[in-house]
Amino acid sequence: MATVDVYIRDTIWTYMIPIGFLTILLFLFVTDSFKVIRQWYCSKYLTNFSELHDEIIEPVKKALFADLNNIDSSLTDLRNKGLIRILEIGIGSGSNLKYYPQQCRLVIVDPSPHFKQYFTENINKFPDINWNDTFFERNPKSASSGMGGHYYFLEHVVAPHNTKRWKLQQLANWTGLWKWLHDGCVFRRLDEDIAKAGFSDLDISTFTLDDEAQSSKSKLVQMISPHIVGVAIK
Repeated sequence: MATVDVYIRDTIWTYMIPIGFLTILLFLFVTDSFKVIRQWYCSKYLTNFSELHDEIIEPVKKALFADLNNIDSSLTDLRNKGLIRILEIGIGSGSNLKYYPQQCRLVIVDPSPHFKQYFTENINKFPDINWNDTFFERNPKSASSGMGGHYYFLEHVVAPHNTKRWKLQQLANWTGLWKWLHDGCVFRRLDEDIAKAGFSDLDISTFTLDDEAQSSKSKLVQMISPHIVGVAIK
């Protein structure tokens, strides 16, 4: 084989093929052509992670949802039956179902259809919950609650400014990798967004999972340690 042929072959294998492969990956990443694969991965990965996360924050969730049995529905037909309607936005695999009143009317919203498999497996454990899957993949604005509705929230948020964790979160936001790997999730000041939403009453508090993150040795738990929890009334 001529020297020039060897040079061309080595150049192709050393530079052209890797560059071409990376270019294709970059194109797929930028255009989000991996959306179906990404959503499938996210639903499986986040369902597994939610088991660890829910175990850590179970006491917080119990306290948050404790008064659901004391709420009177604004809908006459449900109120007369002693029932309430619950709209959960981003229901995922349904990790909150065990905290909901039996025989409640549940409307679910989630942008990823791949969670439906895990949710269906979970909802079968609660046969008394009447649920409606009409809103899978639909805009949650089309299913907003009426006046007097209670908004329960438990979210991880951005860390205090200029801390090491804050810098890591900002890097994750800037690269877009965190958002891509976690199906649109970004680190934000959700407490400020909720405060500006115009609720008539708002009860909000903050907590961290620092101790739990150390014991679990989970890098993801450490990354999302700062949380907010509370109830807002429309």
